Amino acid sequence: MDILDDVILLIRSTRPVSARIDAKTNIYTDLGFDSLAYMELLARVENAFGFEFSITEMEPCLVAGALADMIKEKLEHDQKRAVQQ
Repeated sequence: MDILDDVILLIRSTRPVSARIDAKTNIYTDLGFDSLAYMELLARVENAFGFEFSITEMEPCLVAGALADMIKEKLEHDQKRAVQQ
């Protein structure tokens, strides 16, 4: 499984939806998430991957693929930082 698959599972566990979810799916407009559901999703992502989102990182992640990309970037950054220490 890749990170996008993990994101899709987290989306579905936050708010069960029958709609097809792919990298281009907008979490708000396509899936009907509201701000509370979105914050719950981000909390699940943080718990699953072991990091926190800053407020400025949240808005660009309204599309499933962008959220997966942000997770990849944060994981890569954490790995580089761990190697440097």
